[in-house]
Amino acid sequence: MQHVSTHICDDVREERGNKLSLMGLYDEAILFPKLPARLPKLSLFQRWAEAHDARTVKIGIDGTALDKPHRVEARVDYAPGESRKEKLQIAIALSPLAFAQEGTLVISTYFNGASRPSHVHTLQIGRAVSTSAEGVSDRRHA
Repeated sequence: MQHVSTHICDDVREERGNKLSLMGLYDEAILFPKLPARLPKLSLFQRWAEAHDARTVKIGIDGTALDKPHRVEARVDYAPGESRKEKLQIAIALSPLAFAQEGTLVISTYFNGASRPSHVHTLQIGRAVSTSAEGVSDRRHA
């Protein structure tokens, strides 16, 4: 299996025309005004190549910022006579997701019961730095 991309966002929406929309993409950190905090929904979207051997997938979601770890497991289903997939897309959503403190959010992807993850994606969880209204105003006029 070859990891192509991982995106963490608020929502993954399936659209007409074989299109996906990723809403509210996060970069390397999720920032909150204060902690503990809770997201109503957090979504993961991954793309994999050379996935013809994929039978099962397990996503582990943990890290030092979460109130508790989460696990999602699924089978890669094929219709009778369907050839194995060369490309694989994974989309999951957790709702809600509680963060107890600053730290990390670690998302690990395992295939076919492996004990070592095929990919690990880490985000920082922290507090947003507040800026004064004056500072924001100054930057807009600069």
